[in-house]
Amino acid sequence: MSEVLKNIELIETYFEGKLSDAEKTAFETRLAIDSDLKDEVELYTNIVSGIKETGEANIKAKLKLVDNELDAEPIIVKMESANSLKIKYLAIAASVILVICISVYWNISHKSNLPELAIVYYEKDKGLPNEMSVSENQLSDVMISYKNGDYVIAKNKLNDLLKNNTSNDTLRYFLGITSYELKDYRTAIASLNLVSSESKYYDKAQYRLVLIELLVDDKQRALNKIDECLANKNHLYYDKLVQLKTELSK
Repeated sequence: MSEVLKNIELIETYFEGKLSDAEKTAFETRLAIDSDLKDEVELYTNIVSGIKETGEANIKAKLKLVDNELDAEPIIVKMESANSLKIKYLAIAASVILVICISVYWNISHKSNLPELAIVYYEKDKGLPNEMSVSENQLSDVMISYKNGDYVIAKNKLNDLLKNNTSNDTLRYFLGITSYELKDYRTAIASLNLVSSESKYYDKAQYRLVLIELLVDDKQRALNKIDECLANKNHLYYDKLVQLKTELSK
């Protein structure tokens, strides 16, 4: 039983993307040659997939049915039978997975997963060239810091540039997304909201404002912002926003 639990925890960790590169390689190598592990992975994915695609009432009914069937028809194992041992092993694995999946479903049903959605839909800006109202060297310096992940330095430089270029949408936008990276959502919201509707950065700014509402766990404000964006059929992120709205409406 302890070995089964160990495998199930490993499988769960693998699918959550929490294994290191070396652990992931080791797991996939073992998966290619270990038929028992392969069967457990198939069970896990099937059950989790079923939970995602089935409503709460149906999930509870099916889990109860499976539980009743296991109680009514216990598996009899002969020690000399390798196939029987495998069936018992998989039955135990399935029951453990069911417990895990019930727990996962409970957590999803009772806790907000809005920040996770924001992470899934997030698109980091690669950085853009300079605007004429800001000198090439100054903005290039900011972009180097931004692209290197030196967000604090980039933010300080942007604030300095904004002192003499208060209405520059390029600076406002990049201050917003740099603050976003730093999880300084208050500054990010203020900066992104200042980006003019006539700016080429407007759609990008509005999309990231949607994601910030998800990150701060405000579903209704996120939906309101999505509807505002979707009023423009040519919005740069129109398809993504439609998909995101569908996710939030489930």
